[in-house]
Amino acid sequence: MNVLDTKKVMPIIKFYIKGNGKVIDSGLRLALATLAPKHNLRIYCRNLVDQNSVEVVVDGRENDVSNFYEELKTYDVRIFRKEGAYTLTPIEPYNGPTPDWNEFRNAFNTEQLAKGAELLQKVIESLESLPKRIAEELKK
Repeated sequence: MNVLDTKKVMPIIKFYIKGNGKVIDSGLRLALATLAPKHNLRIYCRNLVDQNSVEVVVDGRENDVSNFYEELKTYDVRIFRKEGAYTLTPIEPYNGPTPDWNEFRNAFNTEQLAKGAELLQKVIESLESLPKRIAEELKK
């Protein structure tokens, strides 16, 4: 059995989450951004729409990265699980520029707020038209 050094910091790594079902607009990145801090990790993730996958770049201690990765393999963490599952590619070294973790977090939070505001606007519009739709139904 391989015992991990709990204090050993790994080089920044990456892996991909590939969709057998939907991984884009499924709440996957939101789930990843929520889970990573619980594992003491910094994370950067982005949708690769043309590949139906999400690139995940992670920084942290070896055992935390391993536990995070295993949780993603074991449990479907997507918020919306309407279609098939997903698979994880093996962990590999990340050779790109060091991510600006704080900038990612701020941009990601802003993006999620914008999505929420857009959805809320649709709900409001639907509710505003409800009395008219009810009146039409009652006339039938």
